[in-house]
Amino acid sequence: LLIDAAGEKAAFIFRVKKTGSIDRLGFRTRTVTSAQTLRVGIETVDATTGFPTGTQYGGSAVGTQTSPAADTFYEVTLATPASATIGDVVACVIQFDSTAGNLNICGYDWIGGTSNSGVPYSALYTASWAKGSTTPALSVRYSDASYAGDGLAPFQVVTSSSHSSSTTPDEVGNYFTMPVPMGCVGATVFVDC
Repeated sequence: LLIDAAGEKAAFIFRVKKTGSIDRLGFRTRTVTSAQTLRVGIETVDATTGFPTGTQYGGSAVGTQTSPAADTFYEVTLATPASATIGDVVACVIQFDSTAGNLNICGYDWIGGTSNSGVPYSALYTASWAKGSTTPALSVRYSDASYAGDGLAPFQVVTSSSHSSSTTPDEVGNYFTMPVPMGCVGATVFVDC
């Protein structure tokens, strides 16, 4: 989602998955041509249009990210956390704070299935809001240090690997350790054939 002029905004619209206090929003940049301070907030969504309203959600106040660099994941602390209610549809809105720069906010167009027809989805404001086709690369953190977000893709780094039945080994996987006890309900895998 390219924002490169005054007033332009990138948004990730999502459904609140847990009642509580949202204190941080995480996103990833892509290309950064001109780094300027970003303002990140959580806004209400107009039920008719499906776009952010400009009103901060749940009594929240925006946070800022200075000097954004390319291909970097940032977790921005809101100046005032949002009092969130499960089921609400809200938007993480990212825009320049005072001086416009030129950069891309990352979304993924390959996870999909619901990004054009349901929640979550992306939107971009240039002269007016337009719905995007990317899955939000977004994390939603609560004040109890938990994360909740169905359908969001908070990837810090994306790498690709080529494998086939003729490579040795002929399989690929990821080995990782979770920082806390938790369960897994599924996984998302992208295969480009």
